Amino acid sequence: MLIAIPNAARVLLAACALAGVIGVVPIVQQQITGAAACPTVGPVPACYLVLLGYGLIVVSVFLATRYRLRTFVAGWLPLFILASVGSGLELLGQVACPRSSTGVPTCFLSLGLLSLIVVFYVVEKRLAPGRATEDAGT
Repeated sequence: MLIAIPNAARVLLAACALAGVIGVVPIVQQQITGAAACPTVGPVPACYLVLLGYGLIVVSVFLATRYRLRTFVAGWLPLFILASVGSGLELLGQVACPRSSTGVPTCFLSLGLLSLIVVFYVVEKRLAPGRATEDAGT
């Protein structure tokens, strides 16, 4: 029974990261076609960074243990910072994030999704069989 929990957490982590990719693709498509669909971080549209970040999280699910943590953090941390800053600006009344089809700022949705993703990652890491040997390799 205990082995099933880490596997379920890993599947849910992958599903949430794929939901992030699927959610940002239409915004990236709008940006590519010339509509200013997302704000920029320096010269780079933020939606490109979001797509890359969620993509790295998806990839981390399938990597060997020694590369998982680095790849996960490389995708998750910048996204969490972007979503936190965007959400903060939105709460202060500045429009900083694209809206979903329901009118909700996407940075709110992303922040919630990233919170779920990190919970699933931690659960999977903590309850995985052979965790002591895996942690030594990262």
